[in-house]
Amino acid sequence: MVSRRKDVECHQCGNAQMRLTNLDLEKYTSMSEQDRISYADAWLYIHNRQKD
Repeated sequence: MVSRRKDVECHQCGNAQMRLTNLDLEKYTSMSEQDRISYADAWLYIHNRQKD
């Protein structure tokens, strides 16, 4: 999860396959680490399912 730019890489792991979301920074920073993981997993599940 990152800004609106599409061509970015993670500053921690270097992964260049980052995806856009509608989650704003304030909401993201108020989430626990587990909530962030759950949100990311659910978001990826929904968007990967739409591709099939």
